[in-house]
This record gives sequence, structure tokens and C-alpha cells, in this order.
Amino acid sequence: MKSSHNHRIDLVEELYERYGKNPGLSTFRHNFRFWRKKTAWTTVVGGAHLVKRLLDILVSSFLLIALSPLFVLIAFSIKLTDRGPVLYWQTRVGKWDQEWASTCYTKKRGS
Repeated sequence: MKSSHNHRIDLVEELYERYGKNPGLSTFRHNFRFWRKKTAWTTVVGGAHLVKRLLDILVSSFLLIALSPLFVLIAFSIKLTDRGPVLYWQTRVGKWDQEWASTCYTKKRGS
């Protein structure tokens, strides 16, 4: 089985064979054709990322607004039963061992 590095090499070789040395096309026409395909591909991929990001923001905003009464109810019940702070900060380790602060609800202690 080939590794991903070998696949990239095969792809580059195939692209060179297909677009890099085509004697039937003039240099300008060839370069324009290659630029057009590269630009179209970049636009499609970039557009897909943009749509995904916008969808993530819209859905998370909607859910945050829709669930906010539940969050208030949880905070109110913690305040009534525990008499302590409702939220606390916790340091977590993320991608590439970067630490970041996370807000959590206070856990109910056993009686």
C-alpha cells in the first residue's frame, strides 16, 4: 500500500504529464487553462469552507439562544441547593498542548 507522500508524488507527476508538457497547446493557452482550473478548484474548496463556517455559527447561535432558559434554570437550581458560586473556571489542555480556560457549572456535592 502506498503512503500519502507517494500519492502526492504520483499526483504531481500526473499533473506534469497532463499539463506541464503539452506540445499541442501554446504556452499562453496552456498557462491560462491551468490557472483557470486552479482558480476554479480554489473557489470551490474555499466556498465550501465558508459555507461550513457560516452554518456552524448560525446553528450554534440558534442553539445558544434556544437553550438559554435551560442554562438559567440550571444556574438557579445550583444557587438554591449549593449556596456557592454557580460557575467555576478550569484550565484544560487543547490541541498541541495549549492550555485554555473553560467555564463549567459547579458540581453538586454529596450531602
